[in-house]
Amino acid sequence: MDGSKAVQGALGGIFRLFRASPDSGPGPQSIANEMQAPTPLGELKSVFEKLNQSVAVADYRQPGLPLIYVNRAFTDLTGFSADEAIGRPCGFLMGDDREQPEWIDFKTNVQQGQPASAAFLCYRKDGTAFLNSVQASAVIDTDGKPLYLVAFLQDATRLGARASKPDWSEDRVSRIVAGANVILYEATVPDLTFTFVSPFAESVLGYKLADWFEPGFWASRIHLEDRDQAVEEHRRAATDGMEHEFEYRMLSRSGAVLWMRHLTTVEDRAGAGTVDGDKPGQVRGVIVDVTEQKILEDRFRQREHWKSMVLENAPDAILTVGSELRIQSFNAAAEKVFGWPRDEIVGQSINLLVPEEHRNAHTAMAMAYMNKDQQVARTMGDWRLLQGRRRDGSLFPIMVRLGHSDIGSQYLVTAIVRDMTDVDRRNRELSDLSQQLAVQLELAENANKAKSQFLSTMSHELRTPLNAIIGFAELLESEAFGPLGAERYRHYAGDIRTSGQHLLSIINEILDLSRIEAGRIDLQIEDINLSEAVGNAIDATRPVIRKADLTVTSDIPEALPPLRADQRSIHQILLNLLSNAAKFTPPGGRIAITACMADVTPDIEIAVEDNGRGIPAHILPTLGTPFQKAGSAHDASNPGTGLGLAISRGLAEQMGGSLRIESAEGEWTRITVTLPAAQSTEKARSAAE
Repeated sequence: MDGSKAVQGALGGIFRLFRASPDSGPGPQSIANEMQAPTPLGELKSVFEKLNQSVAVADYRQPGLPLIYVNRAFTDLTGFSADEAIGRPCGFLMGDDREQPEWIDFKTNVQQGQPASAAFLCYRKDGTAFLNSVQASAVIDTDGKPLYLVAFLQDATRLGARASKPDWSEDRVSRIVAGANVILYEATVPDLTFTFVSPFAESVLGYKLADWFEPGFWASRIHLEDRDQAVEEHRRAATDGMEHEFEYRMLSRSGAVLWMRHLTTVEDRAGAGTVDGDKPGQVRGVIVDVTEQKILEDRFRQREHWKSMVLENAPDAILTVGSELRIQSFNAAAEKVFGWPRDEIVGQSINLLVPEEHRNAHTAMAMAYMNKDQQVARTMGDWRLLQGRRRDGSLFPIMVRLGHSDIGSQYLVTAIVRDMTDVDRRNRELSDLSQQLAVQLELAENANKAKSQFLSTMSHELRTPLNAIIGFAELLESEAFGPLGAERYRHYAGDIRTSGQHLLSIINEILDLSRIEAGRIDLQIEDINLSEAVGNAIDATRPVIRKADLTVTSDIPEALPPLRADQRSIHQILLNLLSNAAKFTPPGGRIAITACMADVTPDIEIAVEDNGRGIPAHILPTLGTPFQKAGSAHDASNPGTGLGLAISRGLAEQMGGSLRIESAEGEWTRITVTLPAAQSTEKARSAAE
């Protein structure tokens, strides 16, 4: 609000007050209360409180013109609160310097009931000096006696250091601007030679005051990029006779770049820039160092720029909502998600983005959140799955998270919205796929059970006739009921018996495998002496080993604890491993059986290693699965079904262990079975190692 208009409006209200009063006005005892009373005078308080300009009201009817009211802007300007200012004389801001001619002239005009304006040196509460520009008028009663003084105060620095009188002698200005952090100057136009500059100039740029009076000094210290424009701005202001404000950069004596804000005024507006004989025109002004302000502004702009970049490039929709549930910001992702252009949705109700049937409930929840309801804040402050509404009316799933902040007196809510359409579609696809996999898994399990059942049934059905065939072949071979008549028949009977036994062995292996896969192996877990178990296995395979011309060695430490395993299963595993080693080791080779404690787990590792032909690297990963052989299935030198390792692995796993196969083709093969130990103590481990 303009100061002069505010004075006229305020005084008009006061005049109306006294014209309506039959007496001469309120008595001295009720002066302070009148500013609080519900009268035209009291109503002015609400007007004054809204002004950015400082207002003070003094009482003429009491000695010393004591203050009876100051507004908040007065406190901001002077540092004195209302309680500290009320009751003091209206000139108290001048301290002991109340003999200033400006103050005397000012008070004389006011006492005569005339509007007055002046600028004089005053002091804030913290002791700093400032040039106080005052506009004031007296409120008089119907008899013409002054009652109140209504004054509007302003820092002269912001007004371009305009004085009430054209007396700008160096002594006068030095006294007025003592302690003020601005450069006051006077210069001639159009050559812009300084004729006066305040002492503060020396501390700003570092140059001596005498340097400022050199012709062209000011222009020569302006940054080269700003020089022409700054000089032109200054000349235009002086030539046009108008107050003018502009900014530019100057170089200090140390080389630092400083930002300056320049405000100009002229002594004679009508004759600004003119020359009376040889006397050039005069221009005056104030120069303020605003470097720190510029730095803060640049930082603020940079922060706002980065903030804007983050918001605009964020993958999630981000929008802010005010206390009336109206959208105040809408980033690029929000435009894409909801289909609303920013310039159309900003200012609209947030309910446009909510399904119609949920709007009432949403409004209630949103208002409760705005009012900082703790329970609602906890609910809505975390991610929630809701439905959003696009501009075309279509609904879609969204995840929403809210946050709130106070910006000055304004309360804002920030909403982060994530479009869950793709996620929802993928979830449905995954759910469908999961159901399909469950069906396929059930079918596979049923097929596996059927296979195991088939193998088990067929094995039982085949074993009975095979046993009969083997028995009759043995009977014929032994000629128990007399000679067969020809030697060839006896050999045929032997072949029948051998083939039957081989087929029965295969059927037994298939039956064992089907039982393992079906989990129908009956295990008798007990403590087993590993050394004895290895010895029994070597004895059982000795004919095969002797026939293959191989050497078998075993190294089982006596300190090893017993195994916790099934006796029959351990024997079968060792037989399978020894038979495999003998099968793939050439004559003269060796087979070694060793055992030790595992490095990490409380288990025993049993290794059967040979120096045979090894296993090809491409077969190694699948070896140990049913019917997978180390060589070609059609290789006559590679007999067997490939079930031995699969059965051994299955039995080891049924007992809580594992089987590991390592090999180097053409050099060696090592198969390690790991099984639980009956006990695992540091003493046993140390002894075994």
